[in-house]
Amino acid sequence: MPSVPVRVVIFRSIFRGRLLYSTPGWLLEEASTHVVTAIVPGAQTLQLVTPRADVMRDVAAGREQTALVPWHTNRVVWLMPFNAAHAIGHLWNDASDEFAGYYINLQAPLRRTPIGYDSFDHVLDIVVAPDGTWHWKDEDEFEEAIQLGLFAPKEAVDIRAEGEHVIARLSTLLPTGWENWRPPSHWSVSTLKLPEEFSDGKDDRR
Repeated sequence: MPSVPVRVVIFRSIFRGRLLYSTPGWLLEEASTHVVTAIVPGAQTLQLVTPRADVMRDVAAGREQTALVPWHTNRVVWLMPFNAAHAIGHLWNDASDEFAGYYINLQAPLRRTPIGYDSFDHVLDIVVAPDGTWHWKDEDEFEEAIQLGLFAPKEAVDIRAEGEHVIARLSTLLPTGWENWRPPSHWSVSTLKLPEEFSDGKDDRR
């Protein structure tokens, strides 16, 4: 594992040509099969700021709102495989340094871009505690997304199947080897910024 960040990359979630979410991350590892990035509290992110109860309806209608929001609370290392529809997040409470477990984000397979990687969040997620117990997350929002047409019926089946496939393989997927990673003290969070053009939730490089 490198002692200095190679570079900062930008991860974006894009739906029907619209930028819904974007975060910078230190690129810890890049291989032919996967990438590993890290984000810490204080990083600048672009997030949906629509009230949570309205998010699915607003995205379906194309009237979602985004804003620059600082990342907070958790330090996260993301292991994102290529050619797979999920990413594995490793979460620590940054203040206490306590490992909080894993967050399996179901998402479209990564696409490389000149500034990082693009995907699209599939809404449904899996939370895995440090002891290996797990539960589905956001099942209600996933069902709402299907009803609103954000996912076609076949897509919804494939998304759920990806989650079930991950669950069946948890004993081989975890641990990943990144559970003891800590950012070197000389790495500055000030490097984790988004390009200026993201300030309005738009980007012409899609």
